[in-house]
Amino acid sequence: MYKNILLICACLLVQACASAPPIDQFSPEQIASLTKVTNTEFDSHIKVVGVDIGNTVTRGLNLDIEKYFMRSDIGKFDSLIESHQLYFEVKYTANDWRFYDGANLKGGVPINTTQISREVVHCSGNMFGACNYREVVGITFSYSDLMLASKEGVSVRFNTRYTDVFSYAYLPPNYFQGYLNVINKHRG
Repeated sequence: MYKNILLICACLLVQACASAPPIDQFSPEQIASLTKVTNTEFDSHIKVVGVDIGNTVTRGLNLDIEKYFMRSDIGKFDSLIESHQLYFEVKYTANDWRFYDGANLKGGVPINTTQISREVVHCSGNMFGACNYREVVGITFSYSDLMLASKEGVSVRFNTRYTDVFSYAYLPPNYFQGYLNVINKHRG
């Protein structure tokens, strides 16, 4: 009986530690099937949200928990009214804000970011005074940017007020190919 319980626990542990395959191993069709579309009679636009990509980065004794994905709004009555944004969220523990602001594409091309939210999640009473922070920024893309990304992918470095602290996001070409399959179904 004891061996059976240990075996079950070991199986559950192995299953819990298994991670999803990297996003670049998904086919564009799989990406499209995992992309969420919200189209209600109460909205003047259709919302499209791409697959979440998660990342964990070790910084000393702390971990950054990152997630990023594409999201779009497409006008129902005028499909020329549309917006596309790379949404980037990071949760981290530190003594102060990083103030994510601005980004660079691969090759050093600067790109503007939009601050979506910034919050203190929790502050501990420990002697180090560290807090848990959450920052969310977005990068606006045009439809032609999405088309180019479907051939090359997109690599972004998100900048902070510190010259040696960055976060990186990579969305491969297959991500945009699948995402565009969904977008194109809803464009006029």
